[in-house]
Amino acid sequence: MGIQEEIIKRKRKILEDSAFYGCSERDFSFVNTKEYEDLAIEMIKNKAPYDSQIELPYQSNEEIQENANKVFLQQIGDIDQQVLYLENYKQKELHYNNPAELLEYYNYVMQDVKKINVTDLPVVWKKDGQMGGGARTLLIGDVNHLNILNISPILSLGIILQNTNDAFGSTVLVHEMTHVLVNRNKGIIKNYYNREVLSIYMELVTALELDQTGELLNHELLLRLKNLKKDMLDISCDIYYGVILKQLHVHSSFYAFSLFDKYQKGSNEVREKMRKEINETFLGNRTLEETLYVLGATKEQGSRVIQDYVKKIMK
Repeated sequence: MGIQEEIIKRKRKILEDSAFYGCSERDFSFVNTKEYEDLAIEMIKNKAPYDSQIELPYQSNEEIQENANKVFLQQIGDIDQQVLYLENYKQKELHYNNPAELLEYYNYVMQDVKKINVTDLPVVWKKDGQMGGGARTLLIGDVNHLNILNISPILSLGIILQNTNDAFGSTVLVHEMTHVLVNRNKGIIKNYYNREVLSIYMELVTALELDQTGELLNHELLLRLKNLKKDMLDISCDIYYGVILKQLHVHSSFYAFSLFDKYQKGSNEVREKMRKEINETFLGNRTLEETLYVLGATKEQGSRVIQDYVKKIMK
C-alpha cells in the first residue's frame, strides 16, 4: 500500500471511530511540545533492546480471570457495572451502499441486546500471536454512513485474550474490561487520542495491587515502556503526514502515567478519592477530560514520570 492510500485509510478509520465512540475532538498537538520532545530524546538515548517477551510463571484461565475481577471490583466499588452485550452474534454481509439495509440490520440486532455485568463477559482465549487483548464490539456503518455510527450504542461482543497465560493476563483483562465499561457512555471521552488513558491506568494499578513485591509492576512498566519507545520512534513519520492513528497509546500514556503516579504515591485516602472521581466518568456523569482536570493529571507530569522510569528500569 502506498503512502497516499495509507493516509486515506487512516483518515477514514479516525472518522469512523470518532463517530462510533462519540469523540468530538482529535487533538494531538502535545507531540509538538517541549515535554514530548524531552521524552523522545530520552527514548532515543536509551539503548535497551526491544523485546516484548517477558517470561512469568504459568497461570490458569480461571486464576487470571479471578485476579482481574478482584482488582477491577476493588477499583470501581459498588457502582453499576452493567454493559450492553450481544450474545450469539452472527456476522452478516452488508451492502454499504444501501443505508436502509444498514438501519434495518441495526434495529434487528438491538432486539437481541441484553445487559450483563462487565466481569461476566465471556472471554475467548487464544494461544497464537503476540500477547495482547481486545474488547470486541459490533460496528455497523462506515465513513459514508456516519449518521448510523453516531446513533449506534457500543455493543460488546465479549473479550479476546491472546497468548496471556501468566500474571500479565490479569492486567490485560482489566485493560479490556475498562474499555467496555467506558464504552457504555458514548462520548464520555471527548478527545479521540485519550481513549486509552483509563485502560492503561487500570492496567498499571492491577500490576501494583496483584503483587506486593513490585516484581509484576516492574515487568509491566518495562513492557509498556518498550512498546512506548517503539511507538514514539514510529510517530515521527505520522506527524510528518499529519495523521496519527496507531500511536494513540502514546498520547494516552502521558495522562495514564500521571494518574498512576498519584495513585502509587498516594495514601489510602488519596486512592479512595481517585476511585470516586474516576467512577464519575465510568457512570457517565463527567467526561474523562473533566475528571483528569479534577485529579490534576497532566501530560506534562506524565512525561516527567515516564522519563524517570526510563532512567531507572529501562536498561
